[in-house]
Amino acid sequence: MRRYDDMSREELVAELESVLAARVLSAAGGALERALDELRLHELELERQNRELRETQHALEAAKNRYEDLYESAPVAYCTIDERGCIEGTNSRGAELFRRPRASLVGEPFIAVARMKDSTPFWRHLRRCMESLVPVVDELVLGDLETTPVSVRVTSARMRSGDGGRRCRCAIVDISDHKALERDLRRAHEAERALRSRLEAVRRANMAVSEAIVQGGPLGREDVLRVSVEQARELVDAEYASVEVREDPDRPLSSRAPAAPAAAITSSLEVPLIYHGESLGILRVANKRAARDFSPEDRSALELLAADMGIAIKTASLKRLDALRNAWLQDVIDQLPEPVLLAEKGGRIRSNRAAGPFLSAAGSEVDGFGNPIVLEARTPEGAAVPWSELPLARALVRGESSAHLELLLKDRSGAWVPMLAAATPVRTGGQAAGAVAVFQDVSQLKEIERLREQWTSMVAHDLRQPLGSVLLAASSLERAPDGNAVRKKAATRLREAVRQLNRMVGDLLDVARIESDRLKVAPRELALAAFLPELLERARHLAADSPVSLEVVPPDDPFVTRADGFRVEQVLGNLLENAARYGEPGGRIVVRLERARDEVIVSVTNHGPGLTLEECHRVFDRSYRSTGAEGGIHWGLGLGLYIARGIIRAHGGRIWVESTPGRTTTFSFSLPVRRAA
Repeated sequence: MRRYDDMSREELVAELESVLAARVLSAAGGALERALDELRLHELELERQNRELRETQHALEAAKNRYEDLYESAPVAYCTIDERGCIEGTNSRGAELFRRPRASLVGEPFIAVARMKDSTPFWRHLRRCMESLVPVVDELVLGDLETTPVSVRVTSARMRSGDGGRRCRCAIVDISDHKALERDLRRAHEAERALRSRLEAVRRANMAVSEAIVQGGPLGREDVLRVSVEQARELVDAEYASVEVREDPDRPLSSRAPAAPAAAITSSLEVPLIYHGESLGILRVANKRAARDFSPEDRSALELLAADMGIAIKTASLKRLDALRNAWLQDVIDQLPEPVLLAEKGGRIRSNRAAGPFLSAAGSEVDGFGNPIVLEARTPEGAAVPWSELPLARALVRGESSAHLELLLKDRSGAWVPMLAAATPVRTGGQAAGAVAVFQDVSQLKEIERLREQWTSMVAHDLRQPLGSVLLAASSLERAPDGNAVRKKAATRLREAVRQLNRMVGDLLDVARIESDRLKVAPRELALAAFLPELLERARHLAADSPVSLEVVPPDDPFVTRADGFRVEQVLGNLLENAARYGEPGGRIVVRLERARDEVIVSVTNHGPGLTLEECHRVFDRSYRSTGAEGGIHWGLGLGLYIARGIIRAHGGRIWVESTPGRTTTFSFSLPVRRAA
């Protein structure tokens, strides 16, 4: 049988279980055997407990060895101190901390080994440790072990002792670097607070300088310099401060504040005033009040102020220059005799003195920018002109330039004054910056034009009667039975000349009516398709040397137009005469009638030299003759096409010309139509 002490723990447990099983099976056995079984059972249980005890002792020994290894090799200094304050033991890190061999530390008082100048904090810490059930933490300062004191954090815990004595296990950590960092951080915070305070002082100084710029009057730069000197003196706590600025690059600096007397100066500091590399002057301070000299921080603060002063001085100079330029521009505009309006990009309007009488008090209406409308205008016909269609608004909002626009402006007396308006946008660097409008009073021109029209009408009217008498006499001579051929021929020429003069007088009267808006038409229902052949037959003598043909494009449905037949005949006669006069001699003239939607178009086409594009734009102007017409001798005043345009416009139609130089020229006019009943 194996001995129990040779068995492993698992084998003992198995043996015990087998004995218990055998005991159950032999429960009916004798008392002796039961006693033996009990003995064997207790022996096995005792052996198991011994085995567990030996294993626990081995584990405890291993843990103790590990603890001693950790204690010995720990990066923290450990010391065991008794209640008398003497060292009972330490690890190698503790010996390094105290710069002594470990054996020499045993039994030595801690305060002597640590060379503590003040032992009170140590005894207080030891007493707390002996009385406390939890670890006690304090910071102590060890003595001058080498060159400087060493700050340590001591964490102590009371130890149990078999001899009844009281001890503390102390963990000592060198926190000198941490304390140095704390001191550096504290100094950094103090420096930061000082810098913030200095920057706040600089900011207040700069704000004061900026306010001097904003609130400065005509002498804005002088205000900036005065405030800057005051702020510089307060910023660095100086007794004196002055600034010298350069008025002109070619002139020396000039002082803007009284400088300190040379004999009274004990300390001084000066910094340049520079703007984008340009030297503007020098800022000087003297005699630091709270110190013997100015510090580098004072120089830095003064340089910050000087940088902003350079900007402020330059800004104030530019502001002053801008004010002078604006004043000069306003003086120039005010001396102009014509009303001038200047609109800024935001719609704010400036004006000269001549425009004053036409600017009314602000009403309830506002412009496109929300500003009150102060200008009231109408068209020559009397229709109100909205703000968006005023020349100034069109130039400002849409960038449109306009010239020679006729308007009526209302002055403060309530009278409507005729004006010619011109406006153009103002651009700076390619960007819209505003607009300008100029108005010319044409009241006198209108009066002169009215008198001319009146005189023309009177002369034309007064010429009608003598021309009629001459025409009657010429007709009588032409029909006289006893007249010879020479006299009859002269009478015929005289009658033709009078007819031409009479027509010219009629043209002058029509022009006067058109320009005074007194041309009257008597429209009636007119079927042009049936009326046109008859009209051409009557007007054929105007183009006697040129064959005239009529082309009618059949309409989809019958139509009529409301027109004054006499005036339509007058227009067509002018066009036929113009085609025969300026076309190829004997060339064919084609008159065409066609329907185009809600209007009828009549066109007269001839072959000839034609018109240039510029001539096409001007041919309907009063008294205009083309270059081809100017080379020959023609009767008339050059008013036929001008009168034709006035007549067609009075009917609500259009008139235009299309020409291909060297080939054909086509004059066309349109009249509104409606379906025939």
